[in-house]
Amino acid sequence: GAYDSYIREFAEGPREWGHPFFLRFDWEMNGDWFPWAEFANGNQPGSFVTAWHHVHDIFNSVDATNATWAWCPYANPKGRFGPLARYYPGDEYVDWTCLDGFNWAKNGVNSQPWRSFEEIFAPAYRTITRKIAPSKPVLLAEMGSGGPGHAKSRWIREMFVDLRTKFQPIRGLIRF
Repeated sequence: GAYDSYIREFAEGPREWGHPFFLRFDWEMNGDWFPWAEFANGNQPGSFVTAWHHVHDIFNSVDATNATWAWCPYANPKGRFGPLARYYPGDEYVDWTCLDGFNWAKNGVNSQPWRSFEEIFAPAYRTITRKIAPSKPVLLAEMGSGGPGHAKSRWIREMFVDLRTKFQPIRGLIRF
């Protein structure tokens, strides 16, 4: 509640603007690299969902109904951060689901191996579309590939094949 007046003022801006927009509130909450994540700053299990509900309710209280709420965990193919369902605020609080994920492609900073689009996104995608929020549309909000140019190009071409054949309910993507 310490920032409620700021959140209320923030919500009034888009309400006055009056156009629809996507609000990807506290994305990648299932990681440990952002201060709002449940594994950061001493946050407790359930704190993300509580915060989401609180902010969503403030938007509703000022009639900022032009926000489309996009719940966006990190794809996390190894399952390092636990089950995604524990971070889901509920159908009444989420309009779209989305995923962020990257092929980091072994580099000087990151030692992860090369991964295909399907390897990165399929486990989380199946969980969300089959178990957590099967009625919600899906967006890829951050996605991309590292590596040399020809390899990135191949990864993107293969991604579009996978989108057509294995990820059909995805309604949009943003290349990061």
